[in-house]
Amino acid sequence: MTSEWTQFIELLHREVVPALGCTEPIAIALAAAKAAETLGATPESIEANISGNLLKNGMGVGVPGTGQRGLDIAAAVGALGGKSEAMLEVLKDLSPQHVEQANAMLKAGKVHIDVANTDALLYCEIIVKNGDDTARVVLQDEHTGIVHVEKMDRCLSM
Repeated sequence: MTSEWTQFIELLHREVVPALGCTEPIAIALAAAKAAETLGATPESIEANISGNLLKNGMGVGVPGTGQRGLDIAAAVGALGGKSEAMLEVLKDLSPQHVEQANAMLKAGKVHIDVANTDALLYCEIIVKNGDDTARVVLQDEHTGIVHVEKMDRCLSM
């Protein structure tokens, strides 16, 4: 096999990965799952600050396992039932109870989506809270690109 073909195949292996649903809401669910896991408790509230491009591309698509559309439900189910180690298949183990809990959070006004002040095309910052405890995760440039994880303002990884 020529080196061009080898490079092409390596690129495909690197770039083509299994995903459950459209990558924009799934990226938000992934960041929310990682934030909730870092928090170590069920979040009482979720704040998502996302790039305008991510908002535009993700707001009208369905979120697997929910029968709903929207980035708020993606953040909520990611935080309540997502498994970050599954990457873009983060919602594969979602249960009806997770969806019910997520909808209760939405109805109670506990999930907020805002546009981040960033030039990055793909950017998602998730902040989850339980009482006085907080965790924050930043995903940037790639749908699985978690670049920052912190708990209680203490950086755990970059």
